[in-house]
Amino acid sequence: MPFTRRAVPSTAHVRRFLATLPADPLSQVQIESKLRRSKLKEIYKVFGTMTKGTPEYTELANSGRVWEEFARPGNTTEFLRVQDELKDGLKDLDELREAAMRKMSLSSMALTLVAAVAHQSVAFEDNPLTLGDAGVVRDRLLDEIDMSHNGPLPNPLHMLGSLPLPPPEELLPNKDPSAVAELRNQLFLSQYLAENATRIASSPVTQPDLRDIQTMSSVLLRGTTAEKLYASGWGPILPLGAFRGVPIQVRSHPLAIFPYPDEVPALMERLLLWRQETHAQAVLHPLIFAARYETYFTAVHPFLDGNGRAGRLLAGFYLVQNGFLPTAYPNLDREGYLHAVRAVHEGRPDSLCWSMLEAQRETMSSFLRETNGP
Repeated sequence: MPFTRRAVPSTAHVRRFLATLPADPLSQVQIESKLRRSKLKEIYKVFGTMTKGTPEYTELANSGRVWEEFARPGNTTEFLRVQDELKDGLKDLDELREAAMRKMSLSSMALTLVAAVAHQSVAFEDNPLTLGDAGVVRDRLLDEIDMSHNGPLPNPLHMLGSLPLPPPEELLPNKDPSAVAELRNQLFLSQYLAENATRIASSPVTQPDLRDIQTMSSVLLRGTTAEKLYASGWGPILPLGAFRGVPIQVRSHPLAIFPYPDEVPALMERLLLWRQETHAQAVLHPLIFAARYETYFTAVHPFLDGNGRAGRLLAGFYLVQNGFLPTAYPNLDREGYLHAVRAVHEGRPDSLCWSMLEAQRETMSSFLRETNGP
């Protein structure tokens, strides 16, 4: 069924309106809730003309096309604009990367970033543990688990789902076990990516498929509060790694509209198709591609929890396959990162792309300084 793109108030317009209102927290929540319901009603109004349960209704509901027409998660127009504006910086990054790669392997560089990348990813989700804690946990993981992989690619994540991990209480006693498990899981997957970076980069087909992504989600949530919520009935009882079965809303962006659960499987299939086709077009620089890929994934928000962490890992996998490193932002805190991601979903990817570029240039420059000596 063809759709005409409807005029739905942008989040930026809504936020400016909210800023004019009295700063009463209860009123703010009530107004946001009303605006959100109004936005959902406008986006999904086509279903008001259909009979629920009919084949036509069910097919449309399961297709994800209604949300996709509203959100346009794979649109690259603004990313191409930003890429053009950053072309000199991207060229400089490419030259720095080539110079660094002549001195160090991709895996060697990636391994030095594991603790920083993993710690920052969970810190973006308000995890209170420190970079020092990340170093301790990583050392314990290295002592107990061999994460190098000599088996066949392209299914690099399937083997990880069943590997036992050290209990959080043994890794950092007297720290919140859920926070420790979250950090442990992120380190585990980041370490695997780093140790196999060179092999992943040299293989033509190593990007995660749906089963890999679901395995990644199950690993990220193992032993955390989210795992307990899955088991206790947060919506339908689902195994870790299953796509969510309930609508969701996030505190960091309360007016963001995510697809309904029936839409998620089809949308995830199309995300992977978009990744394949857009990569084949070779129009986006790998760094800009990674920014669009990460935020496409988080726009769909396929899981109950861990979507931001999974999205950053997926971007890291793509960057590694294309000879770059997972991004560690030296000058970006939680609020700055969340602001940059919100801006992408509002059609302004400038801040995220610029932050990724500056982080990558600083990382490559740092490696060159170290290898060249004083």
